[in-house]
Amino acid sequence: MTLFPGFSDQISLSEQIISEYYEHLQNYIDSYLTIAIHFCNEIFTETEEIFDQSWKTDVDNIFNDESIFSCIIHDLNPIFLQSPSFKLFIELSKTLALPNHNHITENIQVNNIPSLRSNIHINKACQVVQFTDFLEKHYDLKTFKIIDFGAGKGYLSTFLAFDRQYIIIAAEASFLHAKALFQRISKLSKNYPNQDRLNIAIGLISPETGASDVVAGAFPWRDFEKQRISTSGHEPHSPIQGECAAQFRKAEVQHDCLIIGLHTCGDLAQICLNLASKRVKIATIGCCYGHITQKCFPATEQGDQIVQHISKNSKNNGRGMKMFDYFVPKVLFNYATGDFGIDLDGCKQMLEKFILRAKSDRKEEDLANQIWKMKLHIIIRLVFGKVFESFIIVDRLVALRKRGVEAGIFAIINQFSPRGFGICTK
Repeated sequence: MTLFPGFSDQISLSEQIISEYYEHLQNYIDSYLTIAIHFCNEIFTETEEIFDQSWKTDVDNIFNDESIFSCIIHDLNPIFLQSPSFKLFIELSKTLALPNHNHITENIQVNNIPSLRSNIHINKACQVVQFTDFLEKHYDLKTFKIIDFGAGKGYLSTFLAFDRQYIIIAAEASFLHAKALFQRISKLSKNYPNQDRLNIAIGLISPETGASDVVAGAFPWRDFEKQRISTSGHEPHSPIQGECAAQFRKAEVQHDCLIIGLHTCGDLAQICLNLASKRVKIATIGCCYGHITQKCFPATEQGDQIVQHISKNSKNNGRGMKMFDYFVPKVLFNYATGDFGIDLDGCKQMLEKFILRAKSDRKEEDLANQIWKMKLHIIIRLVFGKVFESFIIVDRLVALRKRGVEAGIFAIINQFSPRGFGICTK
């Protein structure tokens, strides 16, 4: 069972449903890609026909009323719209976007949890608890070697090891994050008598890295300081180098592993999913789609056809992302999860920036006539972003299915995030 675009709840996925989804997505791209990738500083150079004038009243209403804004942008509900063509756009978008489960279902208390009481935002702490509750519901965690890929500063790893008492390996490639991870563990360990449950694996997780390689390369967190001393010549903003990076070497598959990731950025989500097997289970939430590269996207033939179709219908203005021998507008990846935490005030601030960009070379009266188009651009990018994010996640799910891996899409942390979808194998 899985969540899937166009369905309000979990379904049993079939090849027919997948095929129809890709067909409808291609038709949607034909109709709306142009205005979705249209930059505001190019609005004045295009013909008027690119913007449907019947949308103007609805666009202004959305920017004047928080409840209408939320209904359209977050729920994809066209009930307040007057324009038939605008309604159609929202309705079609809803059939191609994963369902919004952003509602509070419980009151999560984190103040009484030692590892989540300090140096962490309340929303992040709640995400850690909610993700852990999901994991405990779907897996017997005590039977796995648990690897936290992209552990970052260690919020999830320390909570699982210290408060939930699971055996954890925190895997991190960033030198700065690894230092922050070590500092967090050092501070928290004073309140816990037994820290043997938490090891760390510091190094780049590449597509060739196996779960057992990470297990074999992990070491006690207390050893990180001397490992760090021997890591010389490190370049900022690069994966950690030196002896720490050399820890990942090929190892035989000896353990049942569960790879988890609360925020698996860019390619890391797909790298994790590629490791899925009978002995390696995966539960990850993707993010930072703007960091995706051609190595990991698209992951399916159908996805590749969609990306090629986008490329053929896009103007290559140098702001693209190289995908093999064609370009895809970079903005589409930035639009994915672009509605994260966005509200009407945030959109108004975005509009002000667009107006400032246009003021330098436009007359006041000309600018006033174009502002509604800037509003429309913001609305389109938020709605289209939901569709494109869903496409990325569906592409990953379909790739797993083609390998014979049972998996599903779940709304894991939507309670504290406008999106928060994860892919989990069974």
